[in-house]
Amino acid sequence: MATNNASLLRAAQAGDLDALCEMIAAFNAEDGHPLENPVRPVLAKLIADATLGQAFMIEADRETIGYVILCHSFSIEFGGHDTILDEIYIHPDARGKGYGTKILHALEDWSLENGLVAIHLEVMAENPAAALYRRTGYRDRDSRFMSKRLPQK
Repeated sequence: MATNNASLLRAAQAGDLDALCEMIAAFNAEDGHPLENPVRPVLAKLIADATLGQAFMIEADRETIGYVILCHSFSIEFGGHDTILDEIYIHPDARGKGYGTKILHALEDWSLENGLVAIHLEVMAENPAAALYRRTGYRDRDSRFMSKRLPQK
């Protein structure tokens, strides 16, 4: 069965929270970045409010093979609403089959259809996915993504 870009992504629903939480835990364990905060309430908020972003289930042959999370923002530099590809995870047994490229193209199509002007992502230099991102048009802007976690009251 041929996979097309449009059918690869399905908007996540509240009923997907358990599966998303499991995959996020697997992704973070594999990536070596333990989760610092409870994920479920944050995901529930994202799924309930499309202005914040979009969570997608990645599906192939009626099986869930991963997830993608976009988080929206606004950029003066890029000229409008943009989005950050916050997380993308494909189950290890589904990797190396061309899904990554198809997913990135599907995200571009979805983003354009929803009025977004740019997609940003952060990737560690040693991550093998960096080559995929470069092949699909993402460029290093010779800047450093920096963060500061704010204390919560």
